[in-house]
Amino acid sequence: MTGLRSLFAEGNVPLLGGPRGPIECGTMVVGILSLLALLLHPVFPARLSRFARLAITPLGLYYCSLIIRLGGFGFRQTSVVLEQMAAFFGRFAALRVLEWGLASDTRPYTWVGFDTEGYTRMFVTTEEKFPGVPKAAEELAPKSTKENSSLVTKEGMEEIRAQMAANDSPVSIVLSRVHLMISPRGIGYAFAPPPRSLAPPPHLSFDSKRRGPFIASSLLSLFLALASVSVGIALTRWTPKMFEADLLRWYPNIPSLVLDYFAVWPVGVGAFFLVVGLPNLSLQVAAYSDLALREASRRLPGIPKSLRLAAFDPREYPPMYQLRLPTSVSQAWSECWHQLVARPFRALALNPVIWVMKPVVGRDFARVMGVFASFALSAWLHEDYIPRTDATFWALYGSWIYFALQAAAIIAEQMFTKWTGRKVRGWAGALWTVLFSILSGALRLRAASVL
Repeated sequence: MTGLRSLFAEGNVPLLGGPRGPIECGTMVVGILSLLALLLHPVFPARLSRFARLAITPLGLYYCSLIIRLGGFGFRQTSVVLEQMAAFFGRFAALRVLEWGLASDTRPYTWVGFDTEGYTRMFVTTEEKFPGVPKAAEELAPKSTKENSSLVTKEGMEEIRAQMAANDSPVSIVLSRVHLMISPRGIGYAFAPPPRSLAPPPHLSFDSKRRGPFIASSLLSLFLALASVSVGIALTRWTPKMFEADLLRWYPNIPSLVLDYFAVWPVGVGAFFLVVGLPNLSLQVAAYSDLALREASRRLPGIPKSLRLAAFDPREYPPMYQLRLPTSVSQAWSECWHQLVARPFRALALNPVIWVMKPVVGRDFARVMGVFASFALSAWLHEDYIPRTDATFWALYGSWIYFALQAAAIIAEQMFTKWTGRKVRGWAGALWTVLFSILSGALRLRAASVL
């Protein structure tokens, strides 16, 4: 407790002329994101919503910048992992502030439910083809449009939003915005990933009337997430200097180049387990909290009917990551990682670059540039929490090179498919993905080393 009190005492030192500690900054960022999410509701006129969101966005970016400035919080002296998590939160919150604050079209942020397979419907406009949607609405025959329940047309979306604006009570509006904030993957919203980018659901766990299979699969996920977090914490405590000393004790004649290469691996692998485990753990906690809250509102006596929540639907909580080995670099990113942050990357990098560059260089080259822009944004998202412990080239630029290589690999796979007519799949694709991940991952580990 003494250490925790000293942490917050150090963290709440004055910044920029006033008290701007981690608690205040975090509270303000969450409050600003809540207000932006509220203004996305169709009950607010479009012009009023956009003007208010544009006015709030600079304030949100200001508080996000304070979180990213970790030196003022004293986190580095307490925990490097805590420093990394705080900086990442600040950067990701800044992406959300920009995405919600600058959104000119609020329709994708509408709850549209699920299709017959348990995944969300995709919003397809008849005016243009959005990246990430396999076919535009005008390319679909009337028959196939009726059969494809995963599509919501522009007219259908307007009808849904008009009903929400007319019928939602103040309590329903607030609850729906809270739901949007705790659904970063957007499962059930119009902007959610298409089914091909979602991990396959566990057997029978998407049956909204059967809770047993869902609880069984989620308990297994909870156990695996806790095990992953435990392994990650144990490995991140094995710092590169400690591992170098152990390697020299075990292998006194080890070459210095090999020693320098492997010294960062325990921390890097531990960070990987933390990245895999913590989001899954958070997802399971959110799922059970949602289940408990909904059941309490429906079963406890004395609760007004207006405050009773809809029944819990396990289809909102599909697996976050694939359990099987990905067979291509593209599949590894789209189905394993980008489910959590797909919307900000599409809204702030991929779509704008394609829209600007398509008339200049054509659709294919514009999409290549959009993919590189998305991974550049990912490199920026990870940039500030990398400790600058030395001035070597790889420590300064290894992370940026790593993400650029990921984009290049995805483009190479798409070119291979276009030229040969065959997708990167099977055991050969899995071997390529593993080897590429190991070789390129060394750059990321070297850049993120904590010396």
